[in-house]
Amino acid sequence: MFGSKRENADAALKRTDTFIHSAVKAQGDLMFSGSLYFDGLIKGNLVAQEDGKDRLVLGKNSKVTGNVRANKIVVFGTVAGSIYSAGVVSLMPGANVRGDIYYRNIDMRHGASVSGRFHHTNGKPAEAIATVVKKEPLKDEPKKQT
Repeated sequence: MFGSKRENADAALKRTDTFIHSAVKAQGDLMFSGSLYFDGLIKGNLVAQEDGKDRLVLGKNSKVTGNVRANKIVVFGTVAGSIYSAGVVSLMPGANVRGDIYYRNIDMRHGASVSGRFHHTNGKPAEAIATVVKKEPLKDEPKKQT
């Protein structure tokens, strides 16, 4: 809890099944299971398969333009989209989120920034949260005229 940013990033790397380097640039959705350390650039969604043991770490060089969905999410980089988690979302120093965050538990460190809304989910599965959000417009959004 009181360790340095570097110690936290090193610990995350040691428990990772898959590592995607900062030189990687991808377009399209990426689905994964287990733990993923993503440090690249993606224009698309990062989606964990719903087994409850998945973990996503977005490294300090990561830039995601799309939604992120996993049980546990740690953000060091940038997300331009919504974050969906039935577990814990940790926003580390330097994290920049431009979108809504759906979470059960949240850990926001000094130096992280969010431009969006926080929604407590009471531990509902991330898949269910994403489905509800797609079907129901937010209260402040105007409804489309048909």
